[in-house]
Amino acid sequence: MEIWKIILLSAMVPIFWPVLRNSSVKFGWTAVNYKNMYIPFTLGIVLLLFVFNFILLWPPDHLLAFMVYIVGIWTAGWIDDVRGSDYPKGIKGHMYFFIKKGEWTTGLTKIVIIVISASVSLLLAEATMQIGTVITFMLFVLSPHVCNSLDTRPLRVWKWVSIHVLMLLIFLSVRPVPGMLFYIVVAMGVWGYLEITKKGMLGDNGAALAGGIIAWVGMQFFPFSIQLFFMGILVGITYLAEKISIHAFIEKVHILKEIDHLGRRERME
Repeated sequence: MEIWKIILLSAMVPIFWPVLRNSSVKFGWTAVNYKNMYIPFTLGIVLLLFVFNFILLWPPDHLLAFMVYIVGIWTAGWIDDVRGSDYPKGIKGHMYFFIKKGEWTTGLTKIVIIVISASVSLLLAEATMQIGTVITFMLFVLSPHVCNSLDTRPLRVWKWVSIHVLMLLIFLSVRPVPGMLFYIVVAMGVWGYLEITKKGMLGDNGAALAGGIIAWVGMQFFPFSIQLFFMGILVGITYLAEKISIHAFIEKVHILKEIDHLGRRERME
């Protein structure tokens, strides 16, 4: 792969950001963050563009299945960002509204779209129904949800993705080419910078997309034992999110709190 293509496609996204940011403000694609600041929730579009450019450089296996899943979960998050509300929260909350009050929420729409996208993607990837496929399906559904639950403070999802990148480097039997590593570092750097400076936030669209990328990469490259391990973690995090909140749990565990604050400008929030 010619280095000039990698540099060009890496640079296109951050150059496009000022245009996207102005458009976000114009069209009201903003949300209130934990500091009561109105921030564009279109950082997910930045990640989506990085993904599209990555595909141009290094097309993945089962490209159609990948696109159906990734675009599907991003769309689900975008609908929730644009049309959703702050209440209810969690899977249990949305189910309560539907069962007890007969109200359909955008959160339920997001869940349905993610489940359908995961199912269709696995069918297109010609996955046969076996225990590995069931685990993959769980990863495809739970990973976007967990990233949405984590995304209440800057860099939380970024750090979660970074852990998976490091795990990938450990378990890959073939080392990534330098150009690919360069591209990933640029993408992570741009994402981290925009979050930490509060110029943009992931929103549900970006968090779901990040979770989807983790799930797909895990399905493609992690051994079954590691997939099973991460599924257990996802189930545990989902349980915590439903019972209390991820933020409350992180604040109670000292080491998680220190990691959470690492890299953020505020030490006391």
